[in-house]
Amino acid sequence: MRIIRFLTVLLIESVKLLCVAACVSIPHLKPAEPLLAKPYHFSSVIQQWDGSGRYDIALVGIPFDAGGTPGARYAPRVVREALRSLTSYDVERKIDVEDVRVADFGDIDIVEDNLGLTLQRVKDALARIIRLSLFTIVLGGDQTATAPGVEALRTATPADVALVYVDPEGDVEEGGPTRSSGVLRHILDASILEPKRVLVLGLRSFSTPRSAIEYFQQKGVRFLTAVELRRGLQGLREALNAVTENAEAVFVSWDLRTISLPPLAVTGIPLHLALSLMNQLCSHPFATVLHLAEYSPLSDPFHAGAQAAALLTAAAVAARFGKRLES
Repeated sequence: MRIIRFLTVLLIESVKLLCVAACVSIPHLKPAEPLLAKPYHFSSVIQQWDGSGRYDIALVGIPFDAGGTPGARYAPRVVREALRSLTSYDVERKIDVEDVRVADFGDIDIVEDNLGLTLQRVKDALARIIRLSLFTIVLGGDQTATAPGVEALRTATPADVALVYVDPEGDVEEGGPTRSSGVLRHILDASILEPKRVLVLGLRSFSTPRSAIEYFQQKGVRFLTAVELRRGLQGLREALNAVTENAEAVFVSWDLRTISLPPLAVTGIPLHLALSLMNQLCSHPFATVLHLAEYSPLSDPFHAGAQAAALLTAAAVAARFGKRLES
């Protein structure tokens, strides 16, 4: 039954791509600086969007941080630069992405002094971009953009949507949709998604308040802590299967502060485990959108976080569309 649903969604997506093969226009986008393509490197698979929908993956930036981590607005540019250093080959999994077509749609043009209008632009632009690709990767900004992103996915597809929310804190504070620390509460309290469709990963000791755990338990939201993930991913598979049962689109929102990078966050998720986690999430047949958020280059002078974000981006592409080679 699950295979039939997958083939149906694949057929729908193929028809959508044929319908938008002609040039289209998406408002409120600013082109990004093109990456200098190098043979056998990840930069060679990324092309600037040319107005057509004939791409496997869409890449778009949100240079925005008014609702969360100061400096997250600079993440799209810095992560794109970090992508230049990566090759197209995953030597451990023997997967190459050189034949994957990635369209860089540039950055959504935010409005500095109008948060509501910015979030509306995010929703409108992402809804159109999601229709033009099989998988969309959103770089940067804070997780305030996840709520309009989920709404955009629900607008772009008639399918039932599930959310995997990777975050060290839980983000269920009071405050509505304009603060990243309360965005998941907004998604649940506003009934954007049902609690059974939400999985929270990476909750960290002394970062997650007890009130968040009590809220998740009261709502019936599944969650796994960073320690539970470090013990193995078997629990993840079971939880992911539960929240995605009968769902046909999965939105992954990832707070990059969950990753343990020296010298801070030593209780989070190690990078090697984060890459395995990304592989698990984005190899799911209905993975549709990935949002990498809450990374600030201002607090990362050596750009270790940018390199981690670039590696996670490449891992997502490989998991979703990479070509496995013979040993």
